[in-house]
Amino acid sequence: MSTPLPSLDTIKHLLERLKANDVAWFQERFKAGDLAWLKDRLPDGGYEKLGERIEAGDLGWLRERLPNLPGMNLPGLDFASFGLGKAGAAVGAVTGAVGSAGTALKGATVGAAGAGAAAAMSAGRKRYLWLLPVALLAVIIASLGLKNCGNDDDVVVDETEEVVDETVADETEGVATDAATETVAADTVAADTVAVVAATEAAAPDTVAPVAPAAPAGDIVAVASSAGSFTKLTAAVGAAGLAETLQGPGPLTVFAPNDAAFDKLPAGVLDALLKPENKDTLAKILAYHVVAGKVMAADVTTGKVASLQSSELDLVAADGKVTVNGANVISADIAATNGVIHVIDQVLVPSGIDVASLLAPAAPETNAAGDATPEGLTVYFGNGSAAIGADGQAKIDNAAAVLAALPAGTKVSVVGHASATGNAAANQKLSENRAANVVAALKAKMGDKAGNVAFTSTAKGDGEPVADEAKSRRVTVEIQK
Repeated sequence: MSTPLPSLDTIKHLLERLKANDVAWFQERFKAGDLAWLKDRLPDGGYEKLGERIEAGDLGWLRERLPNLPGMNLPGLDFASFGLGKAGAAVGAVTGAVGSAGTALKGATVGAAGAGAAAAMSAGRKRYLWLLPVALLAVIIASLGLKNCGNDDDVVVDETEEVVDETVADETEGVATDAATETVAADTVAADTVAVVAATEAAAPDTVAPVAPAAPAGDIVAVASSAGSFTKLTAAVGAAGLAETLQGPGPLTVFAPNDAAFDKLPAGVLDALLKPENKDTLAKILAYHVVAGKVMAADVTTGKVASLQSSELDLVAADGKVTVNGANVISADIAATNGVIHVIDQVLVPSGIDVASLLAPAAPETNAAGDATPEGLTVYFGNGSAAIGADGQAKIDNAAAVLAALPAGTKVSVVGHASATGNAAANQKLSENRAANVVAALKAKMGDKAGNVAFTSTAKGDGEPVADEAKSRRVTVEIQK
């Protein structure tokens, strides 16, 4: 099944950028996957070729092929207005049907001449109207030549001559009458023998049946799920319990961050938001991307609009582009049965929500002396070792996050310990090395923030063992009051 075409307004915007030779715009759209609808409309390897030509700054390759791609005959889409010629191929094909009443050879001859006349008229300029009588004269000559061949179709050829004679008279009169308006109307003669149709640049409404736009693939959730580029958004919608809202009657407008937009969040934030305890926060963030009503990109005006989360979004429409809170709309007007989706390149976060805070450990509890000594700020070591293992590094990362958020001048005590096994002097040295390694690791993880903390490193050897010998080999990080 072919990928549905974007909306007419989206295709027109693409043609405007093509006419302006906006290479940067096409490079950005191709990388974002917004031109994927062309993939199954180009020959094998054509989509990859398109990417190469766009990257090389050559839009001519696309300019030559776009008007003739399957399904591009949309009502209201005039390629000529964008400097792209879609010469009256369709009109010529209709006119070529005049040969169907005779033999295949006669039909091809008459059809070819008719196609040439139609192509001349579809150009919409007076100077090409002289081609019409020339083309029709070619029909007469070809028909006379065929008549003299002495085959069994002489009767049909005679009828064709009469029709052509009448057509020449009718067309000559029509050209003289309509020259001021550049519109030539063709008469239909001998309906059961030959039909000659002369098309104009603007066909009468009842001449060509309108092509209905493709029906939306489903509701907003269904369309996003089938797109393939919203896997993280759809997972978030499910975790937040918003699927039912986005599947409702609407209409709704969704500014949908794609997977690449979610990747721009700080590492670990999305995983934290998907946790059950953060469901309410996630729901608020997602609702901030939804607006009541169906608003197409062309109808967006600069100003503020309320989201379903109740906070306002700041919309800006300028130079054919739309931004939402500074995020770019990179693909617009994706239709759904209950609204429309506009793809954006960032996740929007309402004021009052600090997603970074979701990564910070819980505030440490204090001991009797008022010092913070939580389990999360204690690093354990192997027997006889001062090396920090994977588990220890994870705890240092947590400790560094807590310490980095503390005000300048905070005092932190780092105390090394050893178990009672072995030589007391060796255990003392071992506890010193353990404490020094933890301080160094904390400073490295905190970066510039390490300057805000005054570290004090001490070592108690095997003087304060605990019942669990493995937990005696430790370093505690204590935040002083």
